[in-house]
Amino acid sequence: MSRLRWVGIAAIATAAAGLWYMAKHSDEGIEGYENMTEHRAPRPALPSADTFVLRVPVPSTALVSASADVPEAVSTAFRKHVEAVLEELPRRADLRQLSPESLHTMPKPLWKAASLLGGIAEKIKAEPGLRPLGARFYAECSGRASLPTTVRASCYTHLKRLSRELRDGRYLSEISSRVDMSVRDLARQLEG
Repeated sequence: MSRLRWVGIAAIATAAAGLWYMAKHSDEGIEGYENMTEHRAPRPALPSADTFVLRVPVPSTALVSASADVPEAVSTAFRKHVEAVLEELPRRADLRQLSPESLHTMPKPLWKAASLLGGIAEKIKAEPGLRPLGARFYAECSGRASLPTTVRASCYTHLKRLSRELRDGRYLSEISSRVDMSVRDLARQLEG
């Protein structure tokens, strides 16, 4: 595997601590860990992912174009690929179905996410003209509440890096209202 893929896997592996954090601090808990929140006062209910009101309109990847030096076929293929990856990434519900024993190791859904995110990073590195589309993908990924915190934090880390490379802060500013503080904190830890 390439270095970028290993970096992605290492980042997700490091972020697996977020699973423990989620199990400890989530009101819904993870099977076998429901009693971990009994000592705290209940938090107010947060809106679900399907009722979340967007404060900032975020255009889809279809409205963002690659650099002019990228052939249209490559741009279209990459756009379709990232849209498929967004659907393939594991959801929080997938992690809640894991057995308590599997939380002591890196769960398979997170390995899959690391591999998918590493593949996106490799494509962007191989074709720098795809960075605007990649930034849009990472913005979409980091803003999706249905994804696990560790995956969102990894996407947010990539988004910050790409925003610096592009010298364009609009991707971060568009998504900042949708990114939880826990995602930002974990992203800061991933950055080192």
